[in-house]
Amino acid sequence: MMRILPFTRILCLAAAALLPVSGLAAEDPLPLRNTREIRFTTETGTWMWLDMSPDGRSIIFDMLGDIYAVDASGGKARPILRGLAFESQPVFSPDGRRIAFVSDRSGNENLWIADADGGNPRQLSQIDDNTEFTSPAWSPDGRFVYVSRIRPDRGLFEIWAYDVAGGTGLPVFRENGRNALGVAASPDGRHVYYASKAGRFASSDALPLRSIQRRDLATGDEETVVTAQGSAMRPVLSRDGRKVLYATRLKNGTALRLRDLATGDDRLVAYPVQMAERVSSPTLDRLPRYASPP
Repeated sequence: MMRILPFTRILCLAAAALLPVSGLAAEDPLPLRNTREIRFTTETGTWMWLDMSPDGRSIIFDMLGDIYAVDASGGKARPILRGLAFESQPVFSPDGRRIAFVSDRSGNENLWIADADGGNPRQLSQIDDNTEFTSPAWSPDGRFVYVSRIRPDRGLFEIWAYDVAGGTGLPVFRENGRNALGVAASPDGRHVYYASKAGRFASSDALPLRSIQRRDLATGDEETVVTAQGSAMRPVLSRDGRKVLYATRLKNGTALRLRDLATGDDRLVAYPVQMAERVSSPTLDRLPRYASPP
């Protein structure tokens, strides 16, 4: 069962439906049609990604392959992307006018962007080889979307940047023997933070498995900024870039901790939260995205 964290301030009622798709053109990559409807009403969910708009007024989240928006003060969730495709991991652009998300509507999982209300969806990556994407994050100027992606022939997650104007994407981190997950860009655009692990998914069970790295985008230099006995994963930066919120194992569960990057002060924020995925393939990262009010 999902635990609602205090800093998210979410009260939502989600209602979803798999609706019939009609009028598909012959060249559509997914020419399938639904034969029945499933309707449900719920107030809770598990492994839900969320993000808060820069103005603090709206929250977007995913559930069962659809994407919803809800007022930050609570209320009924409204679908903004739904249908046959499985769409997940939404995140607001810095100006709040667009979202990035992962979708298989092209026939293969790819990185997409759309207007904040779900309109004008557009595919950024053009992959058709079973590559999987996770943890999209915008650059602070809104020009790029960073994402972790895994190539089937390598078995390791790399970090790529996709220009919203188009293109094939640029590698940010691709190193043999290391996985890179959960990208977070610094407000000044100089660095990206991510969770690093040596080896493949379950190649070692000795703690700590993962640490938070900071990579200089100009020089490629890296340094470890968070290490913990229970591992450190899923970094989310504060709006001013001075603190990093991260997940770690604690006792038999998962906790969120907040690290001051200047002073090193580190404190517990919430425990327990959604149990982190620890050893199998992290195709939806080790923990869903979380967010804090602006």
